[in-house]
Amino acid sequence: MIVMGLSKSERQNISDAYAAVILLERYFSTQGLGTEIILPKSLELQEKIKNGARVDPDFDPENIETHSEVVLLSLSF
Repeated sequence: MIVMGLSKSERQNISDAYAAVILLERYFSTQGLGTEIILPKSLELQEKIKNGARVDPDFDPENIETHSEVVLLSLSF
């Protein structure tokens, strides 16, 4: 992909974002079946993964509304 007027790092960020979208699309289309978690070699990073995500004070999982439709996010580059 050649985008005129963008630096190499900006083009890389666009490519990374596109790859993330493709990865998430494949994950959700298969409902996560066959997904494997690959842990990093760093023990410190492995511990962070095992400890889980930080608690978000603005997020209350007990008040999640269930929706039958899928919400699509649009990314602008």
